[in-house]
Amino acid sequence: MQLWHVFTITDAGRKAFQEWFRRPPEPDVHREEFLLKLFFTTEETKEEMQHHFHRKLEEMKDAREKFKQIERFLKHDLPEKTYWLKTLQVGLAHLEVDIAWLLTGAINR
Repeated sequence: MQLWHVFTITDAGRKAFQEWFRRPPEPDVHREEFLLKLFFTTEETKEEMQHHFHRKLEEMKDAREKFKQIERFLKHDLPEKTYWLKTLQVGLAHLEVDIAWLLTGAINR
């Protein structure tokens, strides 16, 4: 399973990357249309929101399986890429939290 394509970087690109890397990270901007729709759900739109819940849950379960496949690959084939693995595991943890929340069926009440 090939997960990447190798590119080369110019000297100017390397310098720009190093300058960017040294700066503190910018604050994350979190925007999730699903949550916006949930916020505006009413009795009239509750049934459609339930469909959104089911679709979102299936999408996240699929993504979780892909992440787990990549995790196995990194552990087995690229054990020296510990920071790649750590980054992936943060994404996997986010998926697990979202899946657990979706499984509560929060709009059934």
